[in-house]
Amino acid sequence: MHPIITLLLALVFGVCSDGWAIQEGLGGSGRGGGPGLWLAVALLGSGVLVGLLPIRKRLAALIPKLRARVAGSVSRAALVAGDPDPDALLAGKYKLGRPLPAGSGTEGWEAGDRALERLVIVKKVPWGDEGSRRLLLARAKKLSGLFHPHIIDIYEMLEQPDGLYLVFEYADGRTVQRLLVKNGPFPLATAVSILKPAAAGLEAAHGCGIAHGNLKPSNLILLKSGYVKIMDFSLKEPPPEPADDVAALGACLYRMVTGTALPDGPYVSVVGRTPELGPRFDSFLRRVLEGDREDPVRTPAQFAAGLDRLL
Repeated sequence: MHPIITLLLALVFGVCSDGWAIQEGLGGSGRGGGPGLWLAVALLGSGVLVGLLPIRKRLAALIPKLRARVAGSVSRAALVAGDPDPDALLAGKYKLGRPLPAGSGTEGWEAGDRALERLVIVKKVPWGDEGSRRLLLARAKKLSGLFHPHIIDIYEMLEQPDGLYLVFEYADGRTVQRLLVKNGPFPLATAVSILKPAAAGLEAAHGCGIAHGNLKPSNLILLKSGYVKIMDFSLKEPPPEPADDVAALGACLYRMVTGTALPDGPYVSVVGRTPELGPRFDSFLRRVLEGDREDPVRTPAQFAAGLDRLL
């Protein structure tokens, strides 16, 4: 029985039984309460305890998360505070902290910039042969000159004996991939609100001759402020093509609204599984992924314009 129903029944039973007891002279003294009132109190207590059980379970699940969050905040604060041994700092300036989760293809850490007292992200790209080293440095320098409100900034490049270290802006938020895992598919309007600024960032990058080459939900981050930023541009050779980014935007859209990865091969309609998306969605994704001689989607700006027509 629901705890609230238990409480209401207890109150009604207690009041009624004491009323009968008073009328019949069976102990309703009006001072300490009759047996019905005490039974009501007992039922009330049991109802409260039953009602508290789900709350206790939720609290038990939240406590480890809260402890981890507090510990993370303390450890991040320690990255930019104190007076450490300069030999323990990367380039005499950066204190490396917690490693980043595996999966980005490069080694990385949360870090503290001791000179400017701010959090940053540091990623390491190992050196290859001399030719690969020159190409890596050239692409990294090009990326470091790319400034856009929807792209994570590169603050500094550090050439070290074991590789190239890139210092990035610290983005406090959650990736689209993490939100998908936690909450499931996005409503179409939410997906559009995230992908439009991402498309704007890619359009600016393409204008500078830079393609991302690795766009996916785990490389789109939604900041706590609600701002969207792109991260982890590919540093691999050969350089990626802009057309790859447009197709990747389409794959991200598919993943975000269906909750599943885009299958390989020709595009298969999703209207049967998610009819609320409608035929316009199918038509648009086909233009993005398979091309259309009369009305192709070739640029991020065209992709963003097409998103507007879906709503």
